[in-house]
Parts: sequence; C-alpha cells; structure tokens
Amino acid sequence: MGKLKISFKGYKRFKQVQENLLQSVEKYKLAADKKRRHLEFDVGDFVWAVLTKDRASATSNLVVEADKMPLSQ
Repeated sequence: MGKLKISFKGYKRFKQVQENLLQSVEKYKLAADKKRRHLEFDVGDFVWAVLTKDRASATSNLVVEADKMPLSQ
C-alpha cells in the first residue's frame, strides 16, 4: 500500500475543520450540562432505571428474575 500524501495546505484545512468540530461539540456539551442536575444515591436507595431501545439491545439479557433480586440489604 502506498502512503497517503497530504499537502501542507490540506493538513492545515484538516486541522481547522477538526478544531471547529471540537469547539462545536464543547458548545453543545455546555448547553446540555446546564439542563442536567447532579444526583447522588446512597447504598440501599431505591431508584427507577428506564432502559430505552437505544440504550439496550434486544439481545442483551435485561430480564432479572424476582427471586434473584435482593429486597433489602
């Protein structure tokens, strides 16, 4: 395989596009973080976890049998 040759002008353009993407991602992250709230849980707290289709694949084993779940610690 031959090596890909990139001119200095092309590399400069690549770095400019990369920097613009990183700035854009940081901007969106800051906006999203403003809407988030910090939550802390203690051992034994009951929480409700919602697993959506985009977070859990159909092949993953998400079913937990009731007798295997501890009721309290």
